[in-house]
Amino acid sequence: MASIINATTTNGVAISADNSGILQLATNSGTTAVTIDASQNVGIGTSSPAFKLDVVGGARISGNLGVGGSGTTTVSNGVAVNNSNGTYPGYEIQTGGTTQFYINATNGASYITSVGTNPMNLYTTGSASMNFATNNTERMRIDSSGNVLVGLTSALGPGYSNTNTGVQIASDGTTYISKTGNITTVINNNTSGNRLTVFNYQGTQKGSIDLITTTGVAYNSVSDYRLKENVVPMVNALDKIALLKPCTYKWKTDGSDGQGFIAHELQEVVPDCVTGEKDAVDEEGNPQYQGIDTSFLVATLTAALQEAHGLIKDLEARLVVLESKIV
Repeated sequence: MASIINATTTNGVAISADNSGILQLATNSGTTAVTIDASQNVGIGTSSPAFKLDVVGGARISGNLGVGGSGTTTVSNGVAVNNSNGTYPGYEIQTGGTTQFYINATNGASYITSVGTNPMNLYTTGSASMNFATNNTERMRIDSSGNVLVGLTSALGPGYSNTNTGVQIASDGTTYISKTGNITTVINNNTSGNRLTVFNYQGTQKGSIDLITTTGVAYNSVSDYRLKENVVPMVNALDKIALLKPCTYKWKTDGSDGQGFIAHELQEVVPDCVTGEKDAVDEEGNPQYQGIDTSFLVATLTAALQEAHGLIKDLEARLVVLESKIV
């Protein structure tokens, strides 16, 4: 039982005592509000407190509170709830009376603020991941292997990376297995032979950057025969080469020398080499500059060289005939 101090609705305060060593405060003629047990645990909303202060139900603190030591805003080790600190109103995490960081909301935003020179470390244990969300939707996570996944909930599979993948990004948040994302990027620099970055568009891989040796990187556009049809040899490549206008120039930014092509001129001959349109601007009138990828010239140059080689061989054969007639 318990010794009870009871605020009744008829006779005021009534006291009943026993030798249990438990004290209860009751209201409304017998409804227990507070219990102090023989171990000096205080229960509010419970008659069996398990802690020094055990509150069952909601609680509100309108002033300051120090948890872990004496005082309201300075504690030995623990949390100080401080709603009057003008700079960092909210929660202070303290050790030895020194604030380590604040959790607070000011100026319409929420902050976790580290104090002093001590680093702020966030940990999970076991196989748990650390997830980050906005608008109640997960946007990024760090999995238990240390992979940083943006728009993904699990690391991408074999063929795009090995087990030590590092950073993976999917632009629209879809999973790698469905391959429906616009772009999927994998960054992995563990050892040579690994794929560093993969570009995926509408379910099909379009390119990659691979670490082919410990000192070399390959920049790839997909070129697998299984993706192509109506394959025929290139013809009249020499005619195209004759139309090209290689030139030298100086860059306006620093006056340095350059050599190559003018984008729109090259676009007229080999459109695959050029992105963008001549004289394009954005909605604010800023230039949208054209770009060139000269790797797309390789096939044309190779075909032209083959055609030129064929002409040379033909001329050599004719010369042999002429020399034989002269002799």
